Amino acid sequence: MIAFVTHVFVGLFNRKISQDDFAKLFLQEAEQRDPSNETTYKPESFSVQFAKGGQSFLHNVYEEYTSAKKRDRHHVLERYVRLAMMVPDAHDDFAEVFDKLLPALRPRFYLEHLKLQLELQNPDEDISDVTDTRNFADGHFALSLAIDAEDHIAQVADSQCEEWGVSYGSALEVAKGNLRERSDGAWAAVEFEETGDCIYISSWNDCYEPSRLLIPDIITALEVRGSHVVLCPTRSHMIVIGSEHKEGLEMAMALAEPMQEKDRAVSLVPVILSEEGWQTYHPEDDFPELKSYRVARIMERAEEYAAQKKLLEQVLEVRGVDKFVASFTLYGSEDQSEISMVVATWTRNVETYLPESESIALLDTDEHRVCTVPFAKALEVIPHRLKQLDYYPPRYETIGFPTEEEVVAMGCEYEPIGEPS
Repeated sequence: MIAFVTHVFVGLFNRKISQDDFAKLFLQEAEQRDPSNETTYKPESFSVQFAKGGQSFLHNVYEEYTSAKKRDRHHVLERYVRLAMMVPDAHDDFAEVFDKLLPALRPRFYLEHLKLQLELQNPDEDISDVTDTRNFADGHFALSLAIDAEDHIAQVADSQCEEWGVSYGSALEVAKGNLRERSDGAWAAVEFEETGDCIYISSWNDCYEPSRLLIPDIITALEVRGSHVVLCPTRSHMIVIGSEHKEGLEMAMALAEPMQEKDRAVSLVPVILSEEGWQTYHPEDDFPELKSYRVARIMERAEEYAAQKKLLEQVLEVRGVDKFVASFTLYGSEDQSEISMVVATWTRNVETYLPESESIALLDTDEHRVCTVPFAKALEVIPHRLKQLDYYPPRYETIGFPTEEEVVAMGCEYEPIGEPS
């Protein structure tokens, strides 16, 4: 009863439990389930290591636990602990998993963040096989294969396909076929009386809503004005609107934001179906008044960069690499309804990993001056000084510092800054 009693005690206070306190609950529940399987909490990566093998990162369960109603939280904790301590099934026979195989489309950052977590915990091991994915929709999503077991989802590595004797492409077709069989009907339409236009909301509620982007005819069968635009705010919600339906796009965002408060968030960045397939879409380019899409996209990216920075700094420290991991800095209104500037700082004599911001502030500390240049312009004029790294969201390693001629070529003019007192 220890874990439950502690849970009730914490619940008496109307505040969000800290990550460290939640980890204590997790460890207590694990000890009750199997006292012989000793656990070690690693706060730097917010993970738990089990003596009998296995490691559980707590970020997802923490978010689900704190978002759940108080009466449901202990059940969330119990379920995750049970799954974390399970011995994975050996899926040796492809025929055994044939009808359980499904495509899993997740935010790319979710898997890239997992890669950094594993790299931090296992700096001397090859972890590439653990995160086998394919990029989808301009790399905004990551596609993997999954075995949809009764009480958990197991990701399928490329090496598993090789052991089955099937190609990844063949396995993906099987997975898409299985998903299609689960995808009859299940659309609720919201009609605008003035125009007769509709937006559509899915109701499968099976954690595979985003994956249905891989079966576009399910979506194109819906009548919309313009091209089909899709929002996947959570794993269990999909919203379809037309690219020429401004009011529908506005309502879609209004519906999507509260959905993320009740379910596992995916993304507020919409995708649009073109001749080249699904691509990320910026509605504010067509309808400038739809500023909420730009704000949501930038805020989402800012959260990703902040989480990446925290882990990447730890990874570099373990490796003994002396690099400054720059922040993705926003400027705008206090209520975050508008964002005027997104900037990263590149300082002379400081080797830096820059995030891909809208602008770069070139800080010349020797001459006490600064100027700002669009990131795209810097990539165009001085690509030799920006080496793209294998991280997502993207980061660039700075090489030296722009010369006077290069600054002029970028159309940038320095302004003096006050000398430090």
